[in-house]
Amino acid sequence: MASPNQGNQGQTLDVVVSGTNLDTATSVTFGSGVSVNSYQADSSSQLTANITIDGAASAGPKNVSVSNPFGTDTLEGAFTIPSASIASVSPSTGKQGQTLNVD
Repeated sequence: MASPNQGNQGQTLDVVVSGTNLDTATSVTFGSGVSVNSYQADSSSQLTANITIDGAASAGPKNVSVSNPFGTDTLEGAFTIPSASIASVSPSTGKQGQTLNVD
């Protein structure tokens, strides 16, 4: 499990990963477009990773993987980069040739 389980493009944040044998982690990955700046084992069942999501990272679910001397475990879709959504556009009309500021 990863908490928080999502982040936005261009964001840097700390993500807590829960599992087992995390105190012997040798690497942590969040998939393409996400850089792991650092990670630290908080206990055998939890580590904290500081990540940066690239401004051009593709939206969608990302797999979180942790490796230790005994192997690698991956939790598929454990972290998500949400796609952009538009709630409204204002003003919603304009005339040909008109210059407008649109929110």
